[in-house]
Amino acid sequence: VGPVPGKSIEIHIRNNGNLADVASVKAGGFRHPVTEESLKLKEDERGNSRSDCHMHMRGLDMMNFVLNDAAKLIAETINEHGGVEAFDLFALHQPNEMIIKSLATCLSIPMEKIPLCVNGYGNISSASIPLALSKRLYGKDLASGCKVLMAGYGGGASWGTAVTDVSAAKFYPVKEM
Repeated sequence: VGPVPGKSIEIHIRNNGNLADVASVKAGGFRHPVTEESLKLKEDERGNSRSDCHMHMRGLDMMNFVLNDAAKLIAETINEHGGVEAFDLFALHQPNEMIIKSLATCLSIPMEKIPLCVNGYGNISSASIPLALSKRLYGKDLASGCKVLMAGYGGGASWGTAVTDVSAAKFYPVKEM
């Protein structure tokens, strides 16, 4: 990723520390360094085993966070650019298909403008945005321009949008291993 003459990237980033425990890793880092105890697997009330070094998420709270906080920023970004029609593509982080389809409905974005790649891959964290772009744009002629709104949301209750024209970008095929 680097500068392209005549092109820019507009970025909006937000965070709500009060919601940090909606999706977080309890151990690791300076506040709670990794210890032998934090590495031990513990079974939760649903029978899932994880350690304090794994991501812990409250699913319903995360869904509410995405459909409220993240959706509001995405809507603001869309409106700043003149509406959904101003964009060729919406590359959204894809934790699951239900969240993507709910966001599309809530924001009146046609699903044709959202590359859906969560099926077959699952939640692959921050890699879902470049995966969606590569799956949709590899081999396409982008000479006439391709304005994309990218949006991510998740751990620590952080979220953001980025808008750019990706017509100068080179997309490669997804290599599955």
